[in-house]
Amino acid sequence: MRTLSLILLLATSLSACYANPPFQPPPFNFEIWQKPGASILQVKKALLECGAPHPQDDERPANQRAETQNCLIAAGYRMPKQYPSQCTLQPDLPTCQSGVIPPSPSTERRLNSDYCRAGRDMQFCRRTVSNPSACTAGPVVPECLP
Repeated sequence: MRTLSLILLLATSLSACYANPPFQPPPFNFEIWQKPGASILQVKKALLECGAPHPQDDERPANQRAETQNCLIAAGYRMPKQYPSQCTLQPDLPTCQSGVIPPSPSTERRLNSDYCRAGRDMQFCRRTVSNPSACTAGPVVPECLP
């Protein structure tokens, strides 16, 4: 019995060394979405153009996330199969119903997003972020350039 326990412990320990590192944070949105030939910058721009509030994460209600995802899919972006879309998880959402046309990517939406405005306008940043000390003057991030 003791030998079996030791073998199981050793096998479990060794198998952990060959898999992905445990307890990793989920990837950012821009790391999940893929399109042949698209750079990370293009993915970030597409996320913002489709209405994502930030290229890294999206904590909005499910229907709004699904709308952004449908916009990206219509623009030719895909997610790997291990990341199901919001419409796969919740097919009853209004934006997931057949006949609903997804929004088109919009450069204006990207440039006027809170994410891009906060990077350009210090007063806006200080009014809208949860940690105003995070607002620092600096170059505008590339995804927020025209």
